[in-house]
Amino acid sequence: MSLSLENLHEMWTNDSKYKDDLDVESLRVANLHSKYVTHLSEIRSRRRAFELERRKTFAKLRDYYSGAATEDTLREIGREQYRGPKVLKSEIEEVILLDKEMISLDSKIESYREREEYLSDVMRHINIRGYQIKNAIDWRRFTGGS
Repeated sequence: MSLSLENLHEMWTNDSKYKDDLDVESLRVANLHSKYVTHLSEIRSRRRAFELERRKTFAKLRDYYSGAATEDTLREIGREQYRGPKVLKSEIEEVILLDKEMISLDSKIESYREREEYLSDVMRHINIRGYQIKNAIDWRRFTGGS
């Protein structure tokens, strides 16, 4: 199950709230860390898989647009032999980047990068959460609260 950025925002909005029982809250840090590091790992893994797929697709499309695609390659990409205008070697990368398959893969990769960046920020916050709880406990002691 891959979480959307909106789902991650909603999840962290709920999980990031501090409870009044700071001792219990300090014990939640490990659980939060485990939960979000698992999501981060999954997101990174999926992004890397899409990047690998992108490299393979790029190579197949390079062969396709240069007219050197084999029957196997054409079958894999689900296309007939390219019959458009001759693509110059200097223009082939630009043509490939504008191909709908590459645009789709680039969009997916960027989506996973955004989620990965968001989760990295969440992890940084979780890593300092213990210090924030300690400071809150110290403040309560200083002000005469429990």
